[in-house]
Amino acid sequence: MGKQDGKVTEKKELLSMLSRCRTIHLGIGGSPYPYVVPLAFGIEVQAGRPVLYFCSAKTGHKLDLLGDSCEVSITADTFFGMQESPKGVGCRFESVMGHGICERVTDLIENMKGLHLLASRYGHPEYVQSLYRRMSYINLYRIRLYGITGRRHLPEMGTSGERRVLLVNDMPGYGKVALSVMLPILSRMGYETFTLPTALVSNTFNYGTVSMMDTTDYLEQALAAWKQLGFSFPAICTGYIASSRQADLLIQYCMEQKSKGAAIFVDPIMADDGALYQGMPQDIVFYMGKLCRMADLLFPNMTEACLLAGIPYQERMGDKTAQQIISRLHAKGASSIIMTSANVEGQKCVIVSDSAAAYRKYPYREIPVKAVGTGDIFTALTVGHYLKTRNLDESVKKAMHTIKMLVLMNQGSQDVFAGIPVEHWLPIIDS
Repeated sequence: MGKQDGKVTEKKELLSMLSRCRTIHLGIGGSPYPYVVPLAFGIEVQAGRPVLYFCSAKTGHKLDLLGDSCEVSITADTFFGMQESPKGVGCRFESVMGHGICERVTDLIENMKGLHLLASRYGHPEYVQSLYRRMSYINLYRIRLYGITGRRHLPEMGTSGERRVLLVNDMPGYGKVALSVMLPILSRMGYETFTLPTALVSNTFNYGTVSMMDTTDYLEQALAAWKQLGFSFPAICTGYIASSRQADLLIQYCMEQKSKGAAIFVDPIMADDGALYQGMPQDIVFYMGKLCRMADLLFPNMTEACLLAGIPYQERMGDKTAQQIISRLHAKGASSIIMTSANVEGQKCVIVSDSAAAYRKYPYREIPVKAVGTGDIFTALTVGHYLKTRNLDESVKKAMHTIKMLVLMNQGSQDVFAGIPVEHWLPIIDS
């Protein structure tokens, strides 16, 4: 990599990269060598600059070096795996470096705030009181960063093998949902699509009568054949999973592919409107949670997000609850999250988060039209845009616009259970 290749200079993006990192490494001057220690951290922005908080025991070499105030450096990184390209094999990563002043926090109110930021970032704001009761045994420190730089090497999907996307979902014989709607969208967007059906379904469940064939044995055999043939995919998008055995097979496969640089997108299809879909096994929340640990980008609706986070479903939630859900999903391993069908403070919105510390809301007005398969369409559109641009927010906004257009174009349909025939409206995807 050339010296300037991959340099990130935009302040907002640097903060986002730092927030995505699981830990920081704190560097302190020492003798006869510098002292470096990994730390969990909380983060906020004050006057446009990042401020980090961490806890420490009251005694030890680190405390001797820090004193009450000390100049320090930090590094943080996220490693996404290896990737093969025409230029050779390289690493996909984001990294941040910074320097500033580290000070012990003595103010009681700031101690509570710092502990809350730290605990919430890892999905456990309920631990704040427990941490505070231990303040006689620990110190809280604050790092004000006065300089921050970053580098990123996340190659965009190329024009040949790098544009391959594996879609793992059910395949309906009748109805535009799941694989039958995602395939034409991603093909239109220029991707070479491959499929691994988790079930064969006669039609969408909305009709009331349905026949389904579990494909777990086939899935296991297909994965074994692909491994023997050396097939790999730079991007994998999972949806409906039929059993815990399928989940275990896919988790292992996604781990192997992720180690080679694959991006993993997970849509944990299992519930809506506060309840599991009819016929879903009770352990589906457990094994979907295991799969979510692999996710570079997680696509739950509000019900699924509540189930995965272990928080009771509410038809309308407050900002505090939404933040708690997002923090817990990040803590479970998801790098970025898009929560659909959210209702926050009475406003319908899509929630976007690439760090446990914060989220953005993109509001929308519901169109009073019944339309099945819109979640699958949204996932396909967002994945397609994101793989090209690596811009999460712009990808979501483009997908929301296209969904609105498709629903409006299909509102006169006589059979709403059949879904949106996207093949008729493919030019809209280009707009």
